[in-house]
Amino acid sequence: ITEMADNVTTKQNSGLQEAVAFSVAVDESTDVNDIARLAVFARYCDKGQVYEELCNLIPLSGTTKGQDILASFINYFDSKNINIKKIFCVTTDGAPAMVGKDRGFVKLLENHIGHKILNFHCIIHQESLVAKISSQRLIPVMNTVVKIVNFIVSRSSLTHRQFKSLLEEMESEYVDLPLYSHVRWLSRGNVLNKFVSCLEHIKVFLNEKEQHFPELNDKEWLCKLMFLTDITKHLNELNLRLQGKRQTVLELFEYWTGFATKLNIFLCDINTGTYKYFPNVAALANKSTIDKDELKTYVEALKDEFSRRCKDFEAHVPIFSFLIKPDLIDPLIIPFDFSIFEWMNVDNFEMELIELISSELWKTKFKELRKNLEDDSMEKSTTILNCWMSLPERFN
Repeated sequence: ITEMADNVTTKQNSGLQEAVAFSVAVDESTDVNDIARLAVFARYCDKGQVYEELCNLIPLSGTTKGQDILASFINYFDSKNINIKKIFCVTTDGAPAMVGKDRGFVKLLENHIGHKILNFHCIIHQESLVAKISSQRLIPVMNTVVKIVNFIVSRSSLTHRQFKSLLEEMESEYVDLPLYSHVRWLSRGNVLNKFVSCLEHIKVFLNEKEQHFPELNDKEWLCKLMFLTDITKHLNELNLRLQGKRQTVLELFEYWTGFATKLNIFLCDINTGTYKYFPNVAALANKSTIDKDELKTYVEALKDEFSRRCKDFEAHVPIFSFLIKPDLIDPLIIPFDFSIFEWMNVDNFEMELIELISSELWKTKFKELRKNLEDDSMEKSTTILNCWMSLPERFN
């Protein structure tokens, strides 16, 4: 096992050493032993393949300021003889220590390597923050759900066993309730979905235990619960689509903007009272009146957060698009900032681009690329890479 691990590490180091450029993702967190650790991931190309790998989990002693993170980061790559000047993009969790204007890790890294780099806030983390911030008014609802679940599941083993027996006797769809974990992004949706499905059984059980939660019979609170359950399901589906290896930034941004557009459909759905995309709200609407204006307020807040948080991605959309359609770019109007790529020796970019788009052969190459990307079974990052690698040396 040790030999296999050493072989993987050696291969990774070799790939990063030979790569023309690579990107990194860094995240600082504290483990269960109260030790701050810096996770460093790298994405690079090697022999026609795109790799996304964990480089190291570096323990941080003392403070975790931007300069401390940078020092540990540099020490690691120097020890592996990897030139960090080849870094062109950094993704972080958006914490002040990472993205501070003057003393954040990214700014200090730029100063150290001597050129600008693309800087992104992890899109999955942003989605999680959007879901959390936009539902601030619904926090009391979630708090009540968590309190009830904790009473049933974790207060005593006997209570938990009795509830599971009740679910079995009443032939419930589920056999248990999961505990809520704040740090697990998908946990809220899982808890809410099962809570709502078992709501009538929960009411019966709490009555037997003489536990009084008047919210369970409050129509306004129930409306918020049903809405929170439905919208969280949509958000979790987006979160899952954003996860996974070898996805391109184009795909991630399309998922994000696609969901932001869906929010307009959700608003229309609520306004008309059809609730086609809110099945739990629809079921409640058959029994009581729904406050449409309040639900629309929640969706509007979600829209505002999605719009505000995708600005860093929006600014670089032309660069993303260039990866798959350079043949459609007007060489007289380059739509992106070249200062980011100055260190890559792009002085002749315009001339090379004119040669590329003047050639029917190479224009056809990218038309074929876009057609191939329509196939969901294709690994898109490798497909894009191989297309670019097939170009003559003069376009590199």
